Amino acid sequence: MFAAYFDESGGKDTGFTFVCGYTATVAKWSAFEFDWKLFLATFRVPYLHMKEFSQSKKCYSTWRDNGTLRAQFLGMASEITGSHLQRAFIGMVSHDGFDKADLKYKLRERFNSPYALAGRTCVALANNRAKESKNGALAIEYIFEDGCPDKEGLIKAVEAVPPFLPAPSFKPSRDVKPSKNWPEGRIGLVQLQAADYLAYETGKLLRDLYLIRSGEREVRKSLKALTKVPVDRSSWGEVRLMQMCEGAKFARKDGGYRV
Repeated sequence: MFAAYFDESGGKDTGFTFVCGYTATVAKWSAFEFDWKLFLATFRVPYLHMKEFSQSKKCYSTWRDNGTLRAQFLGMASEITGSHLQRAFIGMVSHDGFDKADLKYKLRERFNSPYALAGRTCVALANNRAKESKNGALAIEYIFEDGCPDKEGLIKAVEAVPPFLPAPSFKPSRDVKPSKNWPEGRIGLVQLQAADYLAYETGKLLRDLYLIRSGEREVRKSLKALTKVPVDRSSWGEVRLMQMCEGAKFARKDGGYRV
């Protein structure tokens, strides 16, 4: 039994949505969980959340000027991820390409959002690896961060076009306090925090790409460490989105099909 955990980054303000995550056997994820919780306890923080960490907010508020501590924190997180997890997956969708394809085809009727397509892409990548296993088809559970931007869209997306894919489940990455909807609260899954880390670093790479290509900045060491495991990537720009709509014979906005 394998499990895959995914989180997202980016969005309309950055022009791209990323969904990223890792897969490993349940046994390896259990070992990861033990080491990850020990790592968090060592640094006396309840979770890893990269957006809060990068802005020195909440549990990281006193770390702003402590570069050594911050580097040690990310370094240990990368080491644990690389030592336990077996494969990474990255799905990326261009918002501009998505919008242009939707002007011609009824794309949003199949995929509600760029997130839904990016999430389906990651499920497809992991599912393909499962089929290619020398031990025969592997059973994989697909878990996404519960605070994702389009849960219903992703559920619909896995059956939007053939081949139909397994349904995802949704869990929180951090503990949730008791509320009206969850009287007993919810237990966060630290496995999703590894996906959050990879999603953030992938988005950061895109934001820094011009500076990296010009030689003004290097690829972050944390991203290099996180991607020491094999990585499967798939991206959707305007051309590929148009090709999908044409190949799958999505209805055109003018009421016909392109033959």
